[in-house]
Amino acid sequence: FVQKLCTRINQSFHQGTNKVPMFSLKQEKNLLQPLPQSTIRDSYRIKHTLVKVNASNMISYKSNQYSVPAKYQGKTVGLQVYDDQLFVYYNTELIVQHKISQSKLNYKEEHYKDALNKAIPHYPNIDDLAKQNLSAIGEVYSNE
Repeated sequence: FVQKLCTRINQSFHQGTNKVPMFSLKQEKNLLQPLPQSTIRDSYRIKHTLVKVNASNMISYKSNQYSVPAKYQGKTVGLQVYDDQLFVYYNTELIVQHKISQSKLNYKEEHYKDALNKAIPHYPNIDDLAKQNLSAIGEVYSNE
């Protein structure tokens, strides 16, 4: 089905160019140059690593932990590192970006609040509790 659809579309006039794509490809194909060697192409490729989100809604990168939203707990996510930033994707959706840090635990406050809301949904002042806990966590890990 998909192949038939592609063939039909590629053989009909394009609304924007008013040309048949298949004929344009034949003309342009002669002007295309081959791709560079894979060693050159690979130097531009951003490495992508798959990791699993743990029960604390954290992923590990170079022995440090970084938070992700609670809804990704137990799921496999992708990591990309670029310019001292850690990009975390679920499928193709960017779910969080962290600055790479030497800290053992790296929480975004909203991720921690979200996890607390799931754990103790009827707590009266979740924001204050989150700030207190994150402060205590920061003190513990800054003394290591």
